[in-house]
Amino acid sequence: MNKQELRARMKAYRLSLDSAERKILDRAIADRLIELVSPYDTVLCYVSSEIEVDTRYVLSELFKDSSKKILAPKCVKGTNIMHFYPITGFDDLEEGSFSIYEPKDGISMQTDFSDNSCCIVPALCYDSKGYRVGFGKGFYDRFLAEFSGKKIGICYSGCIVDKIEHDDTDIKADIIITDKGVSYT
Repeated sequence: MNKQELRARMKAYRLSLDSAERKILDRAIADRLIELVSPYDTVLCYVSSEIEVDTRYVLSELFKDSSKKILAPKCVKGTNIMHFYPITGFDDLEEGSFSIYEPKDGISMQTDFSDNSCCIVPALCYDSKGYRVGFGKGFYDRFLAEFSGKKIGICYSGCIVDKIEHDDTDIKADIIITDKGVSYT
């Protein structure tokens, strides 16, 4: 199955989950993720849309730890490039590109990340080797090509597939967290 077909299949699967079931799956992933990122000084985390694994609970928990630096992505309009910006709460966000919440204008972009950083990577699906199918714009692959920290993928267990075709520009996750467990790639 090619990436376009996988995207359609995984979007349909996610939309088929009722809200109660999604809450249970999201919380199982969140609990594992919060524990796994606890040793990191800097956590790069997207603000989830309705079709993605929910990160809002994770972010609200991370905001409570003042020793931790939290960064969220912002897309550069008219390009397939994104940068990360520090946030201290949901008040630092506004609706941006693709109707996704992003850091507000006026916050300084972060370009240097500590060796003790991790990036939470969204995807529609992953395979067991850590390769992913995203939404097809390449934002994360471009960013992750230069990011030296841990790459942590989060995904519903129903969105794990046997194999995803990939090329040299596809960046794999080091760790995948699902509602059923944690795997290292």
